[in-house]
Amino acid sequence: CPRGPFSGVLDRFSNFFLTPLLTPSATEREINAVDSEHSMRITDDGRRSYASLLLDANPAHPLHWGSGNAQSLRDAPLARGTDP
Repeated sequence: CPRGPFSGVLDRFSNFFLTPLLTPSATEREINAVDSEHSMRITDDGRRSYASLLLDANPAHPLHWGSGNAQSLRDAPLARGTDP
């Protein structure tokens, strides 16, 4: 790979996933922010329309995700014995 302005970018970017810098308190704040957004938008017409499409979707298809909430991001992983 030739040296250039993007040299090392992939290494730095991949480190966000290998060694995330979110502390437990920052993770909890982010989960709460996502949960708040989810609660705020749960009744949007667009979300309801999307949810109705997912009801008829093929269960084997990977597109079955809408948004996260505290239950899916914190409670369910803890119940499985994994960190949120």
